[in-house]
Formats: sequence, structure tokens, C-alpha cells
Amino acid sequence: MTKGWMGCKGFLAAHRRFAVLLAVETLCILALMVRCAKPLHTEQLDFAQLTAVNVPEGTTFSVQDGALVVDTTGTSAEDGAVLLTAESPTVVLPSDAYEITVSYDSDQWKLDEEPITLNFVNQGMGEVISGGSDLWGGTNLLTLDGAHHSVTGRIWVKQGNTRGFTVKLQAQMSARTVIQNITFTAKRAYRVMRLLAALLVFAVLDAVLLLFFADTDGAEKKARAAKKETLLVLAALCLVACLPFTAGIEYVGWDFQFHVERIAQVAAELQNGQFPVRMMTGMLNGYGYANSLYYCDIFLYLPALLYNCMVPLGICYNIYGAVVTVCTCALTYYSLRKVCSSPRTACVGTAVYLLSGYRLVNVFMRSAVGEYTAMAFLPLVAVHIYLLYTKDELTWRDWGPLAMGMAGLVQCHILTFELVCLVLAVFAAVFGRQTFRKKRLAALLKAAGAAIGLCAWFLVPFLQSMMTQNVQVNNTYAGNFQENGASLLYLLNPFPMSALWSLEHDQLQNGALIVYSSIFDGMHGTLGAPLLAGLVLALYMLLRRKEWDNGKQAAPLRVLLGVSGVLMVISLRQFPWNALFTCFENTVIHKILGAAQFPWRYLSIAAALLSICTVLALEKLCHWKKDKAKTAHLVLLVTCVLYAGSFFVYFAATPEQLTYTASNADSLLVGSGEYMLPNGPAVNYARPQTDSADLQIKYYDKSSGVAQATLENIGTQAAELELPIFNYGNYVVTDNEGTEWPTQTSDSSLLEVSVPAGFTGSITVRYREPVLWRIMEAVSGLTLAALVLGCSAQRRKTRAAAEKN
Repeated sequence: MTKGWMGCKGFLAAHRRFAVLLAVETLCILALMVRCAKPLHTEQLDFAQLTAVNVPEGTTFSVQDGALVVDTTGTSAEDGAVLLTAESPTVVLPSDAYEITVSYDSDQWKLDEEPITLNFVNQGMGEVISGGSDLWGGTNLLTLDGAHHSVTGRIWVKQGNTRGFTVKLQAQMSARTVIQNITFTAKRAYRVMRLLAALLVFAVLDAVLLLFFADTDGAEKKARAAKKETLLVLAALCLVACLPFTAGIEYVGWDFQFHVERIAQVAAELQNGQFPVRMMTGMLNGYGYANSLYYCDIFLYLPALLYNCMVPLGICYNIYGAVVTVCTCALTYYSLRKVCSSPRTACVGTAVYLLSGYRLVNVFMRSAVGEYTAMAFLPLVAVHIYLLYTKDELTWRDWGPLAMGMAGLVQCHILTFELVCLVLAVFAAVFGRQTFRKKRLAALLKAAGAAIGLCAWFLVPFLQSMMTQNVQVNNTYAGNFQENGASLLYLLNPFPMSALWSLEHDQLQNGALIVYSSIFDGMHGTLGAPLLAGLVLALYMLLRRKEWDNGKQAAPLRVLLGVSGVLMVISLRQFPWNALFTCFENTVIHKILGAAQFPWRYLSIAAALLSICTVLALEKLCHWKKDKAKTAHLVLLVTCVLYAGSFFVYFAATPEQLTYTASNADSLLVGSGEYMLPNGPAVNYARPQTDSADLQIKYYDKSSGVAQATLENIGTQAAELELPIFNYGNYVVTDNEGTEWPTQTSDSSLLEVSVPAGFTGSITVRYREPVLWRIMEAVSGLTLAALVLGCSAQRRKTRAAAEKN
């Protein structure tokens, strides 16, 4: 330890500027630590200081027992008209992140009834609070809808700003609303997050400086130089691929709202103590939605945790996108490095995949979170399938990463996993002789078993739910599958954005609306210039194979190009999908073939295979004609950068403004509702229902994932109570004494209980995981631990063998 300290001391003495940098970083960290320890500021708005700007006749605006009463039931006006307006004096808060909590009661019980809105207005020329929406740093508007008793929002008060802001209250409908309090509470989690972010940034900065500027000699210096070059190229690729995430508020994709709502709901359930998240109890106005049972969101826990630490929701999404991009880059490079001897070649292959048109469309234009996350694992799967079929001696290093890649696909996008399984099944059948060789079959079975173990915690609940719940997706067959295919024109167009830009520009000049179907046809089914350039190179090498192939070196390249070609063909609208579906109408085969929903989804697998083809072609070119290989490397890299630049120019020129507040109304964003139960009612009215005149519902509320109802049955017979909760199963109803009540499902797919005669008291409804699912979670944990230990043992064995030699 003394020797290590003396070495550090000597290094700092020799590098005084680095020592100064460390000193500055230490001071910053200490300042942030002091900031974390400071007491939290809490302030409550004084209703007595509110000034009513206009109080129409028949309207009550007063403070009673410390609560603000706003009664506009005696006033009527047209829809959207403001019945009453009031403003607070200037509120000045210390710089921090604050949660706004509004507790209230309203005599309205519908989600679309908004008796009161609260607006937080900046004073002076500078912005005191971050504005826009809860996505990007502030809640300028809170809606006190009629279906709830509380609402929360967030504001971020800037450093050193003392101008303050005012709270503007508006009533826009006839209702009686009692506001108990409006509280601003500073959150320590935000301070801790800033400290952790600073530590991470400083750690990365110091590591990079040490890598690039530490003194080395001889072979170590040469090895470090090679690592520097590789790291620089990969870092530059990640930077280019992440540029739109720094563009700001306006650039959001077509599925953006659904996925940010997923993040917000996962964050809420984690805060409620549900882990892992199985049921989004707050979605659909508190009726609940089983999205997590069917669409695994384990990877969304990162942005969800950030959101719970008061990071704005849009920034959480951007951080997630950037992290996935970096992981895609790392996994692609790691995978491609196994099929080529040159780090430069692997870097070029990584660039071709990372900046491919299909991936950029998924990330930025579609905001297809599940699909672009799955694309991080596709190279891992494709490369290790390639290794399993080209190597004779197979070890853990060959099937272990395959298992992890397949498990990753399951846990980020089940549709991509189904497509990969379908393609692998056909591939294994076509190459049956090689598939059923003893060692290869054993490796494939080991990979399958490990993958199932890793995601058993999700797969078992998923399959059980699919078999027991009559959700919409179970009754859906592929429709217009062929018409939704890719266009050959755009598939083989290296820069399709130019055509789309001209189309939009011309239509706007003529005063017509943009035809979005043309954009749909073009951008969903494009490979882009990088992959097409790699395809051309691979075809060139295949055509010239007699000049460089001494044996069967061209066979893997030929097979991979063949599979890629088949995938591209079946992604086209010209492929006779509808005729094929007609032969298997309303059968299991129909559902399997139509699982992709859109044929162009096969291009994600094709993109991974084409990146491998590019690397194999470059590797063969390096051995055949080294000078041409250097030119090919450069041309491919330049093509990738130019394509990304043109894509981002088009992307930046077509912004979409979005306001999102993570409010109760946003809980209705469930995409196309694939996991809805049949005959469900409109979720606008979140109140229990009963046909019995003897059953009195005195109170109902649902917060933090738990519903509570106060009931009184004055009759002599039991009465049925229909709760505003979709019955996906596993709900537990208990009374005051902790006794569990039996439950059933109503005709409207809602949770129903029978209230005994003479019952007076409260019941509580909460979601509880079955024991079987908990066991599966333990199985997945043990499988992961076994794989990690196996990897460590394999590394120690390899290292010992290397030292012995």
C-alpha cells in the first residue's frame, strides 16, 4: 500500500497539471457533498395572500379552516371560458429541485373534468424555473382533474436567481373544489444525483487522461497506442451517433409518448415498492395496465431511477438512448472482434452497424425503444451463431455470450426475439447436418437452457398471462402485412432522406399537407449508405473469390450474404405475404409468421448480418490486397459519417414539438392497447359501481398503487361491488381486520367483490406477486451468478495456460 501511495505521489509530482485538476475536482466534490447535507427547504403557499382577479357573481372564493374553497357551481359559461382567476404574490425559493404537491377534493369524478388549473409564471426577464413541460425541466401547468385527490409536479429553481415566480389559478368549469394545501418540497435525491454525476464525469475524464498521457515504455507503449486509437474511434462513433440526444426539446419520435409514459409508470411503481414491476397500477386513470407482464421493461429501470431522483423525464430518456448507443457500440465491437484479427476492421464494422439507416430510424424517427435496445444484442447473437457453426472445439466463450444475447432480446423486445428464433429455426433446419453434430447441438442446448434460466423471471409470468388472460393481442392476426412491407426504392437508396425532403418541400410550397404515408414507406424500410456500402464490398469479394479463396474461406461469407438477401426480400411489399397467410388463415402458423407486425422488422437481423459480412470481406481484402483494404476502411468510415450527417440534417429540419407533463391524463397513453382486456369500460370515471341500493360507497381513492374504499351495506343480503380496476389477476382485497375477500371478474373485465350484509368499514386492494414468480426470480438470479462464476473460472484457466506457455 505504501509502495502504491509513493507511486501515485511520484506520478502527481511529475504531472503537476494533473495534480491541479485533481485538486479542483476534489473541491467540487466537497462542495456538492456539503450541498447534499444542507437541510431541505419546504414551503407552503399561503392561501390568504391569493388575490382574485375576477370573481363572477354566484362564485365562492374564500379560505375556510386553512383550505381554499373555489365554488363555481353557481356560474355557467361556454366551454373553455375562464370562470375565475386568482394570483399569488411572488414566491422566492432557494435554488434546488422541488416537488409540488397539491391536495384537494372535488365534487367531480371524471378524468376529463378539470375544475382548476395552476400555472407557475416566471417573473422578470430571466427564467427562474425551467419551463416547457415535465419532460425537459419543469411543470409550468398542473391540472387538478376531477378523478383524483392529489397531483404532483416538479420545478427546478436556477442557481442564484431571486426574481421568483407567481402561482396563477384558473377555474374553467362549474365545480366545487377544496384545495387543502400547495406545498413545495426540495428533494435530496436530486442533490445526491448531481454528486454522483460529477463523480462519474470526473472518473471518466481522469481515466481518459491517464490512458492518453501516462508515460509508458517499449511494448507497453505500443499496446497503449493501439488501445488509444481504438478507443478514440469508438468514442467518436458514439459521439456522432448520440448527437441528436443533445439537440434539445423538439426532436421526438413517433412512439416517444408511449415509452416515456412507460418510464414514468415504472418509476412510480418502483417508488411504490413493487420490484420487479409487474403491474402498472397507475395507468389508465388507476384502472391498471399489464404492460410490464407482456413487454419487459427491466432496462427502463435506469431512466426510471433517474426520474425518481428528480431528473427531468426527457433527459432520462436521452440518457437511456445514449447509454444504449454506447452499449451497442461496445457489444458490436466485442462481437466483431471475434471474427477478425484487426481492431481497425472491427471498428469499421461497428461504424457500419451503429450508423446504419435502419438503426438511426428506430432510435430517432420512431423512438422504438424496445427495438433499438434489441439491436444492441443482435450482433452478439449473430456472431456467436457464426462461431458455433464454424468452429470444431466449442467452449463457454462460444455459447455463453449467445445465451446472454438471447436473454437480452427477450427482456427488451419480445417480437425481435420471436423473429430471431424463427430465422434460427429455419437456418438450423437448412443446415441440419451441421446442427445435429454432438458438440454443436450440446452447445446450442446449453445456450438455450442458460437463456431460459436468465429470463425465467419474465418468461414464466409472460407465458402464464398469455394463457390465462384474454388480452387483445391474443385475438389479433396480421392485417395488411404485405402492404406494410418495405419499398425496394428506399431499401436500396443509400440516401433516402433527400427524396423525402424534396417531397415534403414541394407539398409545403403547394400549400398541401405532408403525406405521412410516404415517409412511413421510405424510412421504415431503409438500410442506408453504410450497410449498402458494406454489402457492395462483400459482393465484390464474393465475385472475386477465385483470386483469394484457397479452400472454403468464402463459404461463411456466401451463407451470411444469402441469409441477409432472403431477409431483405421477405421485408419487401412485393413478397407474397398475403397469399402465404391465406394458406394458414386463423392458425398458429399465421400468428407466428405475423408476429413481426411489419415485414421491414426483418431488416434489423439483416443489418447485424451485413455488418459481419462487411468485416469478413475487409478481413479477406487485407490478406489479399492490403493497399486496397486501407482505402476500403477509409471509404466505409467516411460513408458512415456522411450518411449520419445527412440523416441528422433531415431529422433536425423536421422537428415535432411535444408537451408532456406525466399527469394523470397521460396515463391513458397505452399505444394501441394490445394488452387491454375485453369489454372494458371507458376509464374516464374512476369510481366503484354497484347495482344495490343498500350498498353505500362513502369514499374511494387509489394512490401509491393501493386502492381504498369505505363501504356500508345496510341491506340484509350481500351486494356486488365493481371496482375501477382491470382484473389481470393477483389482486388481493382485505378488510380492516386483514381478512382476504374472494374476488371475481365482472362482465366489464373489472375486479368485483361481494360485500357481506351489514358490513361497515374499509377495504384495501393491492397487487401481489404469486409465489411461483418469486421462485423464477431466484432461478434467474442463480443462473446469472453461475454464468458469472463460469466466466471467471474460464478466464483464470486461460490466463494460467498463457502464463504456463
